[in-house]
Amino acid sequence: AFLPRAKVPPEFVYDPPQLQGEYWSGLNWCLAQVNVLAPRASCLSTCMHVRAACCCKETFLLSDPDETFKKLMAIEHPNCPDNLKGVYWMHDNIAAETLVTFQDADWSSSTKGQKIGGRNWTGDFTYLGIGLISNQFSMPMEISPDGKWMALKTGIYLLHAYIVQPGDVIKRPNGQVLPTAPGDLIRQSFETADDPTTRDTFQYHGRRVAYMDGDKVVKTAAYDDLMKLVRMETEPKPCCCGACFCCLSPSAIPSIFTPMSDKQFVAYAPAPKSMDRGATA
Repeated sequence: AFLPRAKVPPEFVYDPPQLQGEYWSGLNWCLAQVNVLAPRASCLSTCMHVRAACCCKETFLLSDPDETFKKLMAIEHPNCPDNLKGVYWMHDNIAAETLVTFQDADWSSSTKGQKIGGRNWTGDFTYLGIGLISNQFSMPMEISPDGKWMALKTGIYLLHAYIVQPGDVIKRPNGQVLPTAPGDLIRQSFETADDPTTRDTFQYHGRRVAYMDGDKVVKTAAYDDLMKLVRMETEPKPCCCGACFCCLSPSAIPSIFTPMSDKQFVAYAPAPKSMDRGATA
């Protein structure tokens, strides 16, 4: 499940392929012209509202999150590693999903857990956003013996995330230092899933935006960065009554994923059955 040949800081750089113009060629370019992928996408909004009503999904605002954050962190499995507790933001993820927690998973030990995918998960207030959290799937998770990697299985897909360690310095290709904190996750997909010597096909930055201190929600500097994107103006603006982006060039397409949707769908997780049995590490 783990990656003995994987690069770790400072050898690897943070350079999400999905935010490069080359990613948006061919069919991807065609899909991006329709305003359905962006966090503030309005296309298919009528279908979204119908589906939301049928699925009875709750909504909240990222700019006013405390009550939702409390609900997301209400379950804290005793075996969950401390550095994976809290609410995580999937920064630079172009899928219509925004926040997730890991502490609600059924942790059989401090290194193995089973999460219900799509629960304790938030999605953009878009047709794709509600679609993502309307599904449930099993997501086994395992932490490497050295505590530096998390392996996640979603259906047929094997995913990996590097767990940022104290003292790590991660840079972008231009030398700019990525703002990180211990416990952050650098999610990576490789062309060959279990071979990190093949090219990266997807990367994003899992950042803890909140944690609990007793009964108080504490927001982090990452939450402040999230709010900057929530308050950002939508540029470029869609045309045709919001239905499309009118032939954006491949190099311009990544910019539609930068402004974040303040309004979010949310689906909560049930308490793991092992907590009723008094799970211990």
